[in-house]
Amino acid sequence: MPQDKEIAIDSELVPVFANWNYKSNPLLKDTDGDGVDDLHDEHPLTTSVNYEDYVLVDMDFMSEVQEVMNIKEVGERKRERDYGKGKYSEKEIEEIYKKYVLMGVMATGLEGAAVGINRESLGAKSMLHYLDNSGTDFELSDMNGFITTEKVGKETYATGLEEMSDYFLNTLKNGESMTIVTKELFVAHENEINGTNPYEAFNWFIALGQASGYMVATATRNGDSYTMKIRYIVCDYYDWDDGDEKELIPGFSNAEMWKMTSLGIAKPYFVYGEIVKMHWF
Repeated sequence: MPQDKEIAIDSELVPVFANWNYKSNPLLKDTDGDGVDDLHDEHPLTTSVNYEDYVLVDMDFMSEVQEVMNIKEVGERKRERDYGKGKYSEKEIEEIYKKYVLMGVMATGLEGAAVGINRESLGAKSMLHYLDNSGTDFELSDMNGFITTEKVGKETYATGLEEMSDYFLNTLKNGESMTIVTKELFVAHENEINGTNPYEAFNWFIALGQASGYMVATATRNGDSYTMKIRYIVCDYYDWDDGDEKELIPGFSNAEMWKMTSLGIAKPYFVYGEIVKMHWF
């Protein structure tokens, strides 16, 4: 496994493009069909491993960035459709407010308890951001915890790290650099509690629900040594669905959470997080 070191987080969702564009000259041949032209491919006659899952950063990458933007745009259209549009009786409004206040008390208590044991509750922070009714984008901190304690996050990061390393070993020529990105968004978190640590598993369940992710890596080769900067990005729209009776926690179904949006007292929002690490192999 490559050695790794966490570095400062870059707040930009869209990574810096490679120093030059591998596909800027469409006449260059790619004999083995792995997406790296013969001029820059260490093994131009041998198809790289994992080439089906990754693509060199060029204009093709813009389609994946657009997928992320689509998550936000679709969420915002849904929010515009639902927010404050509900019609309820006085009794129904009273019940919704009771749930709203109770959820706020529980989230505040959970946040305070986490501070008391020198932890951070992103689940509580995410819920309180929904209840504060601002609807502004929310950036997750402690993404290192996500890739080390959350089951799906840990697995997808480890798989991506191994596959991207193998890709560079099969294609990158000495003295050159290359940037690749996952071809498609993958499921970075499932809408269930996963993980060996019950606290962290519940924390990420409340913070994200089901979320998408993608990975970007830039590697430089110097002889038989490789330096790789890898970025893991996760994103979702923090919202709820009318009629969904699945319980977020006992006594609070997704449909009941949605009613807070429909009444106009809690606003959905776009949530994202990223971690940037260095690896040597």
